[in-house]
This record gives sequence, C-alpha cells and structure tokens, in this order.
Amino acid sequence: MGTGQIQIKNAKIIKFNEFYSRKTWMIEFSDRLNDFYINEAKKIVGRLDKSNRLKSGWKLKRDIWI
Repeated sequence: MGTGQIQIKNAKIIKFNEFYSRKTWMIEFSDRLNDFYINEAKKIVGRLDKSNRLKSGWKLKRDIWI
C-alpha cells in the first residue's frame, strides 16, 4: 500500500482460506483497515477535545507572572 508497515498481532496463528481470491482478500482487508483507522481517528478526536478543554481552562486563569 506504500504508506508504512502493518504489524501482525500474532504470526503464530495464521488462518488460511484457500477459496479466497486476491480480490476478495483485499476487499476484506480494506474493510478491516478502514474500521481500524476510524477507531484511531475517534481516539485522536478525543485527545484533541481534551487538549482544547485544557487550553480553554488555562485561558480563564489569571497569569501570576504579570
């Protein structure tokens, strides 16, 4: 895919379906990859929200160094 490496959780357990075509395998792989990235994006949005709330809270505080 040209965008980096894919980590395999446990390479000792390999499920092989001899009836899958390359096309079927890639479509299923793409679906799983999309689900993974959607979940990662949700985590990032949560972290950004937390960071923005933290920043907003600090903007309301009086600066004691001035």
